[in-house]
Amino acid sequence: MVSYRVKDSRSVMVMSSASPETRHQANFGLSHERNEAAINIGGGFSRERDYKSSYGNIGGRLDFNQKLTSVKFGGGYTHSEIGAILDPDASPYITKTAFSQQITSRGGSEILQGNRYDWVANVGLTQVLTKIAFIDANIGYTRSEGFMENRYKVMSVIFIDPAALNNSQTTPIAGDLRALIEQRPNIRNQVAINTKYVLHIGAFDAALHLGYRLSVDDWGINTHTFDANWVQPIGSGWTLTPRIRYYSQDAASFYRPYLFSKQTYLRNEVDSLGRQIWIDTKNPNVQYFGDSIFNLVDQNGNSVDGLSVSAIAKTTSFDAGKLPDNFSSDHRLAGFGAISGGVTLSKMLGKGVALEAGFEYYTRVSSLQIGKRK
Repeated sequence: MVSYRVKDSRSVMVMSSASPETRHQANFGLSHERNEAAINIGGGFSRERDYKSSYGNIGGRLDFNQKLTSVKFGGGYTHSEIGAILDPDASPYITKTAFSQQITSRGGSEILQGNRYDWVANVGLTQVLTKIAFIDANIGYTRSEGFMENRYKVMSVIFIDPAALNNSQTTPIAGDLRALIEQRPNIRNQVAINTKYVLHIGAFDAALHLGYRLSVDDWGINTHTFDANWVQPIGSGWTLTPRIRYYSQDAASFYRPYLFSKQTYLRNEVDSLGRQIWIDTKNPNVQYFGDSIFNLVDQNGNSVDGLSVSAIAKTTSFDAGKLPDNFSSDHRLAGFGAISGGVTLSKMLGKGVALEAGFEYYTRVSSLQIGKRK
Protein backbone atom coordinates (compact mmCIF):
# COMPACT_ATOMS: atom_id res chain seq x y z
CA MET A 1 0.00 0.00 0.00
CA VAL A 2 1.24 3.49 -0.89
CA SER A 3 0.13 6.37 1.29
CA TYR A 4 0.28 10.05 0.40
CA ARG A 5 0.32 13.11 2.58
CA VAL A 6 -1.64 16.08 1.28
CA LYS A 7 -0.70 19.51 2.61
CA ASP A 8 -3.68 21.67 3.58
CA SER A 9 -2.72 25.31 2.94
CA ARG A 10 -5.85 26.78 4.51
CA SER A 11 -5.44 28.96 7.59
CA VAL A 12 -6.96 27.68 10.82
CA MET A 13 -8.77 29.76 13.43
CA VAL A 14 -7.90 28.75 16.98
CA MET A 15 -10.12 30.10 19.76
CA SER A 16 -9.64 30.08 23.51
CA SER A 17 -11.80 31.14 26.41
CA ALA A 18 -11.20 34.31 28.38
CA SER A 19 -10.05 34.24 31.97
CA PRO A 20 -12.70 34.83 34.67
CA GLU A 21 -13.23 38.43 35.72
CA THR A 22 -15.56 40.48 37.88
CA ARG A 23 -17.74 43.31 36.62
CA HIS A 24 -19.39 45.98 38.75
CA GLN A 25 -22.30 47.66 37.01
CA ALA A 26 -24.99 50.15 37.92
CA ASN A 27 -27.87 51.38 35.77
CA PHE A 28 -30.68 53.85 36.31
CA GLY A 29 -33.65 54.97 34.27
CA LEU A 30 -36.64 57.29 34.41
CA SER A 31 -39.68 57.17 32.18
CA HIS A 32 -42.92 59.07 31.80
CA GLU A 33 -45.85 57.99 29.67
CA ARG A 34 -49.03 59.77 28.63
CA ASN A 35 -51.90 58.69 26.41
CA GLU A 36 -50.08 59.15 23.11
CA ALA A 37 -46.47 59.77 24.08
CA ALA A 38 -43.65 58.44 26.23
CA ILE A 39 -40.17 59.57 27.12
CA ASN A 40 -37.35 57.89 28.99
CA ILE A 41 -33.83 58.67 30.05
CA GLY A 42 -31.17 56.36 31.40
CA GLY A 43 -27.55 56.03 32.29
CA GLY A 44 -25.04 53.93 34.10
CA PHE A 45 -21.48 52.76 34.43
CA SER A 46 -19.53 49.54 34.26
CA ARG A 47 -16.22 48.69 35.91
CA GLU A 48 -13.87 45.80 35.18
CA ARG A 49 -10.22 45.25 35.93
CA ASP A 50 -9.15 46.46 32.47
CA TYR A 51 -12.17 48.42 31.27
CA LYS A 52 -14.36 51.29 32.46
CA SER A 53 -17.35 52.80 30.74
CA SER A 54 -20.14 55.25 31.46
CA TYR A 55 -23.15 56.04 29.32
CA GLY A 56 -26.33 58.05 29.03
CA ASN A 57 -29.31 57.82 26.70
CA ILE A 58 -32.66 59.37 25.94
CA GLY A 59 -35.59 58.04 23.94
CA GLY A 60 -39.25 58.47 23.32
CA ARG A 61 -42.37 57.40 21.45
CA LEU A 62 -45.24 59.24 19.77
CA ASP A 63 -48.51 57.49 18.87
CA PHE A 64 -50.79 58.49 16.00
CA ASN A 65 -53.85 57.21 14.21
CA GLN A 66 -55.51 55.83 17.35
CA LYS A 67 -52.19 54.18 18.32
CA LEU A 68 -52.04 52.21 15.09
CA THR A 69 -48.89 54.12 14.18
CA SER A 70 -45.99 54.77 16.54
CA VAL A 71 -42.81 56.73 15.92
CA LYS A 72 -39.79 55.95 18.13
CA PHE A 73 -36.58 57.91 18.54
CA GLY A 74 -33.49 57.77 20.69
CA GLY A 75 -29.89 58.77 21.18
CA GLY A 76 -27.01 57.90 23.43
CA TYR A 77 -23.37 58.49 24.30
CA THR A 78 -20.78 56.16 25.80
CA HIS A 79 -17.27 56.92 27.04
CA SER A 80 -14.93 53.98 27.54
CA GLU A 81 -11.52 53.83 29.19
CA ILE A 82 -9.27 50.91 28.33
CA GLY A 83 -6.47 49.81 30.66
CA ALA A 84 -5.41 46.41 29.30
CA ILE A 85 -2.90 44.49 31.39
CA LEU A 86 -0.53 42.84 28.92
CA ASP A 87 0.31 39.23 29.72
CA PRO A 88 3.81 39.32 31.26
CA ASP A 89 4.62 35.92 29.73
CA ALA A 90 3.56 36.95 26.21
CA SER A 91 4.58 40.62 26.32
CA PRO A 92 8.30 40.06 25.54
CA TYR A 93 7.28 38.38 22.28
CA ILE A 94 4.87 41.15 21.19
CA THR A 95 6.00 44.20 19.22
CA LYS A 96 4.30 47.22 20.77
CA THR A 97 6.17 50.13 19.14
CA ALA A 98 3.02 51.58 17.51
CA PHE A 99 1.49 52.07 20.99
CA SER A 100 4.63 52.93 22.96
CA GLN A 101 3.17 56.30 24.00
CA GLN A 102 0.07 54.56 25.40
CA ILE A 103 1.83 51.94 27.51
CA THR A 104 2.67 52.62 31.15
CA SER A 105 4.14 50.46 33.90
CA ARG A 106 2.23 49.77 37.11
CA GLY A 107 3.09 47.22 39.75
CA GLY A 108 5.52 45.48 37.43
CA SER A 109 2.90 45.13 34.67
CA GLU A 110 2.58 46.88 31.31
CA ILE A 111 -0.76 48.69 30.88
CA LEU A 112 -2.02 49.57 27.40
CA GLN A 113 -4.30 52.59 27.76
CA GLY A 114 -6.82 54.21 25.44
CA ASN A 115 -10.14 56.05 25.26
CA ARG A 116 -13.15 55.45 23.06
CA TYR A 117 -16.23 57.56 22.39
CA ASP A 118 -19.49 56.29 20.85
CA TRP A 119 -22.50 58.32 19.71
CA VAL A 120 -25.75 56.57 18.76
CA ALA A 121 -28.96 57.91 17.18
CA ASN A 122 -31.97 55.97 15.91
CA VAL A 123 -35.52 56.44 14.72
CA GLY A 124 -38.21 53.84 14.10
CA LEU A 125 -41.78 53.26 13.01
CA THR A 126 -44.30 50.64 14.13
CA GLN A 127 -47.42 50.25 11.97
CA VAL A 128 -50.39 48.01 12.63
CA LEU A 129 -51.41 46.62 9.24
CA THR A 130 -54.42 44.51 10.15
CA LYS A 131 -55.95 42.96 13.23
CA ILE A 132 -53.44 40.13 13.01
CA ALA A 133 -50.29 41.75 11.61
CA PHE A 134 -47.93 44.63 12.18
CA ILE A 135 -44.53 45.77 10.93
CA ASP A 136 -41.69 47.42 12.81
CA ALA A 137 -38.78 49.26 11.13
CA ASN A 138 -35.80 51.11 12.59
CA ILE A 139 -32.75 52.90 11.28
CA GLY A 140 -29.76 53.70 13.46
CA TYR A 141 -26.45 55.51 13.11
CA THR A 142 -23.36 54.94 15.25
CA ARG A 143 -20.13 56.94 15.22
CA SER A 144 -17.14 55.63 17.14
CA GLU A 145 -13.84 57.39 17.72
CA GLY A 146 -10.64 56.69 19.61
CA PHE A 147 -9.01 53.41 20.61
CA MET A 148 -10.81 50.88 18.41
CA GLU A 149 -8.34 48.00 18.65
CA ASN A 150 -8.98 44.77 20.48
CA ARG A 151 -6.24 45.21 23.07
CA TYR A 152 -5.59 41.47 23.32
CA LYS A 153 -5.32 40.75 19.58
CA VAL A 154 -2.02 40.54 17.72
CA MET A 155 -1.21 40.24 14.02
CA SER A 156 1.27 37.69 12.69
CA VAL A 157 3.71 39.52 10.42
CA ILE A 158 6.32 37.54 8.50
CA PHE A 159 9.36 39.68 7.72
CA ILE A 160 11.36 38.52 4.69
CA ASP A 161 14.80 39.85 3.84
CA PRO A 162 14.60 41.14 0.23
CA ALA A 163 18.17 39.93 -0.29
CA ALA A 164 16.89 36.36 0.07
CA LEU A 165 14.54 36.74 -2.88
CA ASN A 166 15.38 36.08 -6.53
CA ASN A 167 13.50 35.25 -9.70
CA SER A 168 14.53 31.60 -9.79
CA GLN A 169 14.00 30.64 -6.18
CA THR A 170 14.03 26.87 -5.77
CA THR A 171 14.50 26.52 -2.01
CA PRO A 172 12.23 27.62 0.86
CA ILE A 173 12.70 31.20 2.03
CA ALA A 174 13.13 31.75 5.75
CA GLY A 175 10.84 34.34 7.30
CA ASP A 176 11.03 36.08 10.65
CA LEU A 177 7.61 35.66 12.30
CA ARG A 178 6.66 38.44 14.73
CA ALA A 179 3.51 39.38 16.63
CA LEU A 180 2.37 43.01 16.35
CA ILE A 181 -0.57 44.53 18.19
CA GLU A 182 -3.33 45.05 15.64
CA GLN A 183 -4.00 48.55 14.30
CA ARG A 184 -7.53 49.61 13.35
CA PRO A 185 -8.85 52.94 12.04
CA ASN A 186 -9.58 55.50 14.77
CA ILE A 187 -13.02 56.32 13.36
CA ARG A 188 -15.94 54.11 12.40
CA ASN A 189 -19.31 55.20 11.00
CA GLN A 190 -22.05 52.58 10.88
CA VAL A 191 -25.64 52.59 9.63
CA ALA A 192 -28.07 49.77 10.42
CA ILE A 193 -31.64 49.10 9.24
CA ASN A 194 -33.89 46.64 11.07
CA THR A 195 -37.29 45.41 9.93
CA LYS A 196 -39.67 42.92 11.57
CA TYR A 197 -42.99 41.53 10.43
CA VAL A 198 -45.29 39.76 12.91
CA LEU A 199 -48.35 37.78 11.83
CA HIS A 200 -50.83 35.91 14.00
CA ILE A 201 -51.83 32.53 12.55
CA GLY A 202 -55.35 31.94 13.82
CA ALA A 203 -55.57 28.30 12.76
CA PHE A 204 -52.72 27.40 15.13
CA ASP A 205 -53.09 30.27 17.59
CA ALA A 206 -49.44 30.99 16.85
CA ALA A 207 -47.35 33.96 15.76
CA LEU A 208 -44.83 34.13 12.93
CA HIS A 209 -41.93 36.58 13.34
CA LEU A 210 -39.84 37.44 10.27
CA GLY A 211 -36.87 39.79 10.54
CA TYR A 212 -34.15 41.32 8.39
CA ARG A 213 -31.20 43.52 9.34
CA LEU A 214 -28.77 45.34 7.06
CA SER A 215 -25.64 47.01 8.40
CA VAL A 216 -22.97 48.93 6.49
CA ASP A 217 -19.93 50.87 7.67
CA ASP A 218 -16.83 52.62 6.37
CA TRP A 219 -14.62 49.68 7.35
CA GLY A 220 -16.14 47.66 4.51
CA ILE A 221 -18.11 45.38 6.84
CA ASN A 222 -21.54 44.88 5.26
CA THR A 223 -23.83 42.43 7.04
CA HIS A 224 -27.18 40.78 6.29
CA THR A 225 -29.26 38.96 8.90
CA PHE A 226 -32.44 36.97 8.19
CA ASP A 227 -34.34 35.32 11.01
CA ALA A 228 -37.66 33.57 11.53
CA ASN A 229 -39.43 32.47 14.72
CA TRP A 230 -42.63 30.49 15.19
CA VAL A 231 -44.18 31.14 18.61
CA GLN A 232 -46.56 28.28 19.39
CA PRO A 233 -48.56 28.09 22.65
CA ILE A 234 -49.14 24.44 23.59
CA GLY A 235 -51.38 24.86 26.61
CA SER A 236 -51.10 25.22 30.38
CA GLY A 237 -48.80 28.24 29.99
CA TRP A 238 -46.23 26.39 27.87
CA THR A 239 -44.82 27.90 24.67
CA LEU A 240 -42.68 26.21 22.03
CA THR A 241 -40.57 28.47 19.79
CA PRO A 242 -38.53 26.99 16.93
CA ARG A 243 -36.27 29.49 15.16
CA ILE A 244 -33.75 29.79 12.33
CA ARG A 245 -31.23 32.51 11.51
CA TYR A 246 -28.86 33.24 8.65
CA TYR A 247 -26.04 35.78 8.89
CA SER A 248 -23.57 36.98 6.25
CA GLN A 249 -20.69 39.40 6.68
CA ASP A 250 -18.11 40.95 4.36
CA ALA A 251 -14.55 41.20 5.63
CA ALA A 252 -13.16 44.51 6.83
CA SER A 253 -10.99 46.21 4.24
CA PHE A 254 -7.95 45.81 6.51
CA TYR A 255 -8.55 42.20 7.59
CA ARG A 256 -5.81 39.68 6.79
CA PRO A 257 -5.09 36.28 8.36
CA TYR A 258 -1.41 37.30 8.38
CA LEU A 259 0.93 39.76 6.66
CA PHE A 260 4.15 39.51 4.65
CA SER A 261 6.60 42.41 4.74
CA LYS A 262 9.62 42.57 2.42
CA GLN A 263 12.08 43.90 4.96
CA THR A 264 14.05 42.64 7.93
CA TYR A 265 12.59 42.96 11.38
CA LEU A 266 15.96 44.08 12.77
CA ARG A 267 18.78 45.37 10.59
CA ASN A 268 22.42 45.60 11.68
CA GLU A 269 23.73 49.14 11.36
CA VAL A 270 26.98 49.79 9.50
CA ASP A 271 29.30 52.78 9.29
CA SER A 272 30.43 54.67 6.18
CA LEU A 273 33.05 51.98 5.53
CA GLY A 274 30.45 49.22 5.57
CA ARG A 275 31.58 47.84 8.92
CA GLN A 276 28.99 46.51 11.38
CA ILE A 277 28.61 48.77 14.40
CA TRP A 278 28.71 47.46 17.98
CA ILE A 279 28.03 49.45 21.13
CA ASP A 280 29.28 49.03 24.68
CA THR A 281 26.29 48.39 26.97
CA LYS A 282 28.17 49.90 29.91
CA ASN A 283 29.03 53.04 27.97
CA PRO A 284 26.76 53.63 24.93
CA ASN A 285 29.07 56.37 23.67
CA VAL A 286 31.77 53.78 22.97
CA GLN A 287 31.50 51.98 19.65
CA TYR A 288 33.31 49.04 18.07
CA PHE A 289 33.40 47.78 14.50
CA GLY A 290 33.64 44.31 13.03
CA ASP A 291 31.80 41.39 11.51
CA SER A 292 31.62 39.38 14.76
CA ILE A 293 32.18 39.67 18.50
CA PHE A 294 35.55 37.94 17.97
CA ASN A 295 36.76 40.40 15.36
CA LEU A 296 36.34 43.92 16.71
CA VAL A 297 38.32 47.12 16.53
CA ASP A 298 37.78 50.35 18.40
CA GLN A 299 37.28 53.83 16.95
CA ASN A 300 41.07 54.16 16.53
CA GLY A 301 41.37 50.90 14.63
CA ASN A 302 42.93 48.98 17.52
CA SER A 303 41.94 45.35 18.01
CA VAL A 304 39.55 44.67 20.87
CA ASP A 305 39.02 41.44 22.76
CA GLY A 306 35.29 41.02 22.33
CA LEU A 307 35.05 38.74 25.35
CA SER A 308 36.53 41.39 27.62
CA VAL A 309 33.99 44.09 26.71
CA SER A 310 30.20 44.19 26.94
CA ALA A 311 29.38 44.76 23.29
CA ILE A 312 26.16 44.16 21.40
CA ALA A 313 25.35 44.75 17.75
CA LYS A 314 23.63 48.07 17.01
CA THR A 315 20.39 47.42 15.18
CA THR A 316 17.56 49.37 13.60
CA SER A 317 13.97 48.19 13.82
CA PHE A 318 11.72 47.62 10.81
CA ASP A 319 10.18 50.50 8.88
CA ALA A 320 6.54 50.74 10.04
CA GLY A 321 5.80 52.87 6.96
CA LYS A 322 6.18 49.75 4.81
CA LEU A 323 3.27 48.09 6.64
CA PRO A 324 -0.40 48.88 5.93
CA ASP A 325 -1.84 51.74 7.96
CA ASN A 326 -4.40 49.34 9.45
CA PHE A 327 -4.35 45.58 9.90
CA SER A 328 -6.10 42.94 11.99
CA SER A 329 -6.53 39.18 12.00
CA ASP A 330 -9.48 39.24 14.42
CA HIS A 331 -11.85 36.52 13.17
CA ARG A 332 -14.82 38.77 13.91
CA LEU A 333 -13.68 41.07 11.09
CA ALA A 334 -13.38 38.24 8.54
CA GLY A 335 -15.88 37.50 5.78
CA PHE A 336 -18.13 34.55 6.55
CA GLY A 337 -21.66 33.21 6.65
CA ALA A 338 -23.40 31.49 9.54
CA ILE A 339 -26.57 29.47 9.96
CA SER A 340 -28.13 28.74 13.32
CA GLY A 341 -31.32 27.11 14.40
CA GLY A 342 -32.91 25.88 17.55
CA VAL A 343 -35.97 25.54 19.71
CA THR A 344 -37.00 26.98 23.06
CA LEU A 345 -39.55 25.60 25.50
CA SER A 346 -40.81 28.02 28.13
CA LYS A 347 -43.48 28.24 30.80
CA MET A 348 -44.75 31.19 32.79
CA LEU A 349 -44.69 30.27 36.48
CA GLY A 350 -46.00 33.57 37.75
CA LYS A 351 -45.79 37.30 37.24
CA GLY A 352 -42.25 38.04 36.10
CA VAL A 353 -41.11 34.43 36.61
CA ALA A 354 -40.55 31.97 33.75
CA LEU A 355 -38.88 28.61 33.20
CA GLU A 356 -37.02 28.20 29.91
CA ALA A 357 -34.98 25.46 28.24
CA GLY A 358 -33.61 25.40 24.74
CA PHE A 359 -31.30 23.91 22.16
CA GLU A 360 -29.40 25.66 19.38
CA TYR A 361 -27.11 24.57 16.56
CA TYR A 362 -24.62 27.01 15.00
CA THR A 363 -22.26 26.64 12.05
CA ARG A 364 -19.94 29.23 10.56
CA VAL A 365 -18.27 28.78 7.16
CA SER A 366 -16.60 31.32 4.90
CA SER A 367 -18.31 29.82 1.81
CA LEU A 368 -21.75 30.71 3.26
CA GLN A 369 -21.00 34.42 2.83
CA ILE A 370 -23.26 36.22 0.32
CA GLY A 371 -21.32 36.82 -2.88
CA LYS A 372 -18.46 34.56 -1.80
CA ARG A 373 -16.51 33.33 -4.77
CA LYS A 374 -15.85 29.60 -4.86
